[in-house]
Amino acid sequence: MRHAQAQKAWDWEIGSVEEAILMLLPLLFLLLSQAAVTATGQQQQQWSQEACAPFSCGLFHDISHPFRRTTDPPQCGDRMYELTCDGDKATISIGSTHYLITQLSYKSGTIRLVDPKFASGSCGLPS
Repeated sequence: MRHAQAQKAWDWEIGSVEEAILMLLPLLFLLLSQAAVTATGQQQQQWSQEACAPFSCGLFHDISHPFRRTTDPPQCGDRMYELTCDGDKATISIGSTHYLITQLSYKSGTIRLVDPKFASGSCGLPS
């Protein structure tokens, strides 16, 4: 009788170890998958940061997200904030109208735009 109880206890222990391993396998798989996704994400983020380095446009320097240049890779910045750089001028298009950027401040979160027709100082309005 004692041998039967010992055998039964042994079977239970083996069964519980096997069950524990079977229960832990999905958890192990999830942890390894998460580690792989995290590593891939970090590599992509590092690549994106290198590809999307701050840039100068016109008289403005250290321009970064959300702005982008027309020549930047697709993952850089937002297409709604695409800048055209021409000499000392930086312009942005809203709809079909191009505007000259006269001020760009990340600190205050502002951008000041002027219609190029009025940038020369004469507004062309009737007197």
